[in-house]
Amino acid sequence: ATLTPGGHAIAAVVELSEVSGPPSGEVLLGQTYSRADDRWAWEGSERVEKFVTGEELLRGVVYTCQFVVTNPTSRAQRLAVLTQIPQGAVAVCAGAATQTHRVRAGPFESAAVHYSFYFPREGAFDHYGAQVTRAGGPGGHALLAAVAPRAVTVVAEA
Repeated sequence: ATLTPGGHAIAAVVELSEVSGPPSGEVLLGQTYSRADDRWAWEGSERVEKFVTGEELLRGVVYTCQFVVTNPTSRAQRLAVLTQIPQGAVAVCAGAATQTHRVRAGPFESAAVHYSFYFPREGAFDHYGAQVTRAGGPGGHALLAAVAPRAVTVVAEA
């Protein structure tokens, strides 16, 4: 098919494909949450991230979710990391509700992917963790790693 726009246009190609599973474990994947307004702490002379622990998040507070993908092999890997903000949340900082991040992880290297969001109301919401895939050739794509879904409870105040 041919498309002739009447003015300036941008064309994009989106691919949906079936992914085989369960995760193969060829890459390692970790997920953390932190408050965007209170992300760092000092332990002696070392600056460290302050991770949010527990199941409760606060309404109206911007959180950053960070995924770290580690390639424990001696072969470079081109990966696709699919991320989704939690249900009921609103993406901020030029983020998107669902996004695929292309990552090149060299041998024994790690790469971080992050996005920010907030919850405009209280409630119980699901957060589906990141999925990491690599093109698998004629057999399709292979699921390498996935973070298990988790329930998040949003409250008005701590």
